[in-house]
Amino acid sequence: MSSIHEEHEKTSVSNKRIIIVFSIQVLLFLILIIRLFFLQIVNYDRYKQLSEDNRIKTFVIPPLRGHIYDRNNIKLTENQKKYRVQLYKNSENKNNSTEVISKLSEVLKLSNDDYLKVLKRLEKNKDQPIVPILDNVSWEDLVKIETNSYMLDGIMIENGYIRYYPYSTMFSHIIGYVNNPLKNEIDAEKNQKTKELLLHPDYKIGRTGLERLFNENIMGKNGFKKLEMNALSVPVREMYSENSTEGKDVTLTLDFHLQKFVEERMNGISGAVIVMNVMTGEVLSMVSTPSYDSNKFVEGISTDYWDELNNDPTKPLNNKCVSALYPPGSTFKLITAIAGIESGWDVNKQIMCEGKVALNKKRTLNCWKKTGHGILDMSDAIKNSCNIYFSRVGTFAGIDNIYKVATDFGLGEKYDIKLLNQKQGNIPNRDWKKKVFNDVWVSGDTVNTAIGQGFLTTTPLELVVMVSRIANGGYKVKPFITKDSSTADENLSLFSKEPMVKKETLDIVKYGMYRVVNEGGGTAYASRIKEPEYEMSGKTGTAQVIAKEKKDLMEEDNNDVEMKFRNHGLFVAFAPYKNPKYAIVVVVEHGGGGAAAAAPVAKDILYYAQKNNIGFDSSNLQTVISDLKK
Repeated sequence: MSSIHEEHEKTSVSNKRIIIVFSIQVLLFLILIIRLFFLQIVNYDRYKQLSEDNRIKTFVIPPLRGHIYDRNNIKLTENQKKYRVQLYKNSENKNNSTEVISKLSEVLKLSNDDYLKVLKRLEKNKDQPIVPILDNVSWEDLVKIETNSYMLDGIMIENGYIRYYPYSTMFSHIIGYVNNPLKNEIDAEKNQKTKELLLHPDYKIGRTGLERLFNENIMGKNGFKKLEMNALSVPVREMYSENSTEGKDVTLTLDFHLQKFVEERMNGISGAVIVMNVMTGEVLSMVSTPSYDSNKFVEGISTDYWDELNNDPTKPLNNKCVSALYPPGSTFKLITAIAGIESGWDVNKQIMCEGKVALNKKRTLNCWKKTGHGILDMSDAIKNSCNIYFSRVGTFAGIDNIYKVATDFGLGEKYDIKLLNQKQGNIPNRDWKKKVFNDVWVSGDTVNTAIGQGFLTTTPLELVVMVSRIANGGYKVKPFITKDSSTADENLSLFSKEPMVKKETLDIVKYGMYRVVNEGGGTAYASRIKEPEYEMSGKTGTAQVIAKEKKDLMEEDNNDVEMKFRNHGLFVAFAPYKNPKYAIVVVVEHGGGGAAAAAPVAKDILYYAQKNNIGFDSSNLQTVISDLKK
């Protein structure tokens, strides 16, 4: 009996254990079911996305940059299609990327220099999942890569675009260039999507010129594409894509044909040229020489070329039209003349020039012509650029009036012309000298200023504005370089108002400028345009180069000096004499006097511009302005 009872108890215990085990199994099964429910039903979207993120990768598509055009819709920039080779790092090749590159080098038979450049790229982008290896790959090399793809793990060929400047040296100082984002710019970006964009080999940032100033508008809107990846994280196929939106275009007031002519005319000359429409303010040409090849900056400039540019004493990287400061020399006498006449100076009053005059017991002022000019009135003095005459006019007008006229006519001013590194000339006066030197203004300072020397500095841009305002009758036009500039409307509104000075004042000055070029004995007579309808009027100038190694020399002695210590030649002019259209400034660095160095350049350029009616198309503002002036 006892054994039956014991057997029953054993059976009962066994059944309980079975029930417990079964219950645990049921519970575990229920937990599994519930877990699967949450994974597959409740959290389906989330885990689907995570799964797709492992299998499908989203890549940004940088937009094509908008184009820059000249006033005739000639394209000055291009987005050229290219093929490039990239290395997609994955679990298999992450630690042996160098071996992959070595195999690629063997396949393409890269030179040692090219191989080292690729290794340098690999090192530079060692923390990036995608590394650009080669750009602008030829079709022959593409075939080699495809044929040997089985041994080039992670190597992929992709389409891309590169910014190209077909007329690079002609417009480099205006358009500038683009290149890749810098490491610190990438590291500073917090947004992951934006960082991916910065890392893309096709993404470029405007670094100088209009490319930089209009970068946001020219850039456009990004697109994206989804690629299916295999187990090695190598793209298999494209699943979906959304195209990027090309950036906005920019149209310039510059004329391609004139720009080309000016660049060719300035070949071998270090200096600057600006041509401007005297009525509208449109800059038709702006050339700084020597220039540089902006295409060499796009994919990263070589050390040799960078050193070459930086060590060049002629400073090819500088846009001298807006960033170089020169003493205006005798071109400033036009301002002194206006200030004198407006202050009551009798233009018919005659002054004797004997070649020098004593300013005080210690100082003598020399005229550039040692034998003197004899008796002159205002028109004669402009024609002959007489220092003695203008020292008298300047003293009569006084520095306050000279300063006012100089600033009214555009000197010492920065302009909203959409160009970087623009400098501002210095027009000295009493307050300036007190602030800078803690000293009082004296009569000798006025004389120096009146003849364009002393503390005066100007940029070529300021000088061309000065001439434009003289030529157009005294209206404060401002320069602009892009067609959609609000400055165009501002300039247009000026011609319904009164000019800054009397018409008679500017008539005298313009007639003197006419005689400079078109009468025998004028300082630029050798550069006259002989066809009457194209005659130019101008003013020569010599900007002294100050150096302790160089004594002050007269213009005719300048060739006895080492080149780097020679004076700069300046010439400002407008054309034609009747109903002026164009203003020009020419600076020839270390060229000596403006008559010999700069005036011949201006003659050729103004003749070309007039013969080809540059900038005066049917859509020009000239007709509207002429109607307003009536």
